[in-house]
Amino acid sequence: MGIKGVRVSAFLIWGFVAVMIFYLSSLSLYGAKGDAFINIKSIGYHMGVFFFFTIFLLISVAGKNKKGLILLVLLIGILYGISDEFHQSFVPGRAFTLLDIFVDSLGVLLAGVVYLTSERLKTH
Repeated sequence: MGIKGVRVSAFLIWGFVAVMIFYLSSLSLYGAKGDAFINIKSIGYHMGVFFFFTIFLLISVAGKNKKGLILLVLLIGILYGISDEFHQSFVPGRAFTLLDIFVDSLGVLLAGVVYLTSERLKTH
C-alpha cells in the first residue's frame, strides 16, 4: 500500500473513531458504578480514544514540513473533546466535566508528541 492508501485508510479509521466517540457519548450512564469524579477506566478511555482520534487524523493529513496542519489537527482534537463534553451535558446521566476535557487534551497532545517524534526519527 502506498502513502496515499495509508492516508485514506487512516482517514477512514479516524472517521470511525469520531463516530464511535459521538455514539458512546450519547449513551445514558444511569446506574453506572464507580466514582463520579475520578474513574481510572474513564481516564484511560478518554486519553486513549482521543490519542487514536488525533494520531489517525495526523497520519491522514500531515506530512513533512506541515507544522501548520499539525497544529490545526491538535486544535481539532481539543475542540472535538470540548464539543463531546458539551454534547454529553444533554444526555441523561451524563455531564460536562473539565477533568474529561483535560484528559482528552492530554491524549491529543500525546498523539502529537508521538507523531512528531516518529517523523523526526524517520529523517535521522
